[in-house]
Amino acid sequence: MHTVLGLWLQGNMDAVYFVYGFSFVLMGLAILLQPREGSRLELSGVIWLLAAFALIHGAGEFLDMWGIIKGANPAVRFLSFEARVVSYLFLCEFGFEMLRITAPLFSRRCPRYLSAAILLGVGTVFGATYNWQPANTATRYFLAFPTALLAGWSFLLYIKHEEETVTRLNLNRYFRIAAATFAAYGIFAGLMVQPAPYFPANWLNNDAFQAAIGLPVQFFRALCAVVLTVCVVRILSIFGWEAH
Repeated sequence: MHTVLGLWLQGNMDAVYFVYGFSFVLMGLAILLQPREGSRLELSGVIWLLAAFALIHGAGEFLDMWGIIKGANPAVRFLSFEARVVSYLFLCEFGFEMLRITAPLFSRRCPRYLSAAILLGVGTVFGATYNWQPANTATRYFLAFPTALLAGWSFLLYIKHEEETVTRLNLNRYFRIAAATFAAYGIFAGLMVQPAPYFPANWLNNDAFQAAIGLPVQFFRALCAVVLTVCVVRILSIFGWEAH
C-alpha cells in the first residue's frame, strides 16, 4: 500500500505542497482572528509570532507548489528559500518568548532578539550565494531542526506554567500533541535533506527516507502541519473561555 501511495504522491507533489501550505496559512489566520484583547494570559502577547511563522512558511510552500506546476524558476526558488528562513526567525523568537514566560531564569541568559540577528544574517549570506542545495541543507540543519524543538519544548513548559487553566479546559493533550508534532516536524523538515557527499546528508536524506518508508518526507511534513493546525486551533479556545 505504501508503494502505491508513494507513487501517487510522487506524481502529485503539488497537492502535497498545497495541503502543507494551506494548513499553515489556516493556522496563522486562526491565531490572528482569535480575539485576545484584555487577556491576562501572557501567551496572548507572543502567539502572533507563531502566526507569522505559519503564514510566511505557508507562503513558502505555495511558492514550492508553483515551482512544481510551472517549472523551476530561480526567482521563485529564491523567494521560497527566503520565506523559509524568515519563518524560522519568527518560530525561534516565539520559542524564546515562551521561555521568557515559562522559564524566566533560563531566558535571562538569551539576549532579546538574538535569534532575529542570527537568522537574518544567515539568511542574507545564504541568499546572496544563490547556491541552492548547500544553503537549503544548512538552513534545515541549523534553523529548522533547533527552532522546531524549541517551539515544542515551549508548549510543554506552558502546561506547567498555566497548569490550572490548561487542566480545567482539558487542553493538556493538545499542548502535548503539539509539542510532539513540532519535534517530529523538526526531524522531517530539519534532518531530512537532499543527498550530499558529507555526513549526515550522505546517510540521512530524502532519498534514503523514501527508500526505507516508501513515502516522500514531504507527506509527513504536510501531515505535521495539519496536526499542528488542529492542535493550535483547539488551544486558542483558552482565550474564548477566558473572555466568558
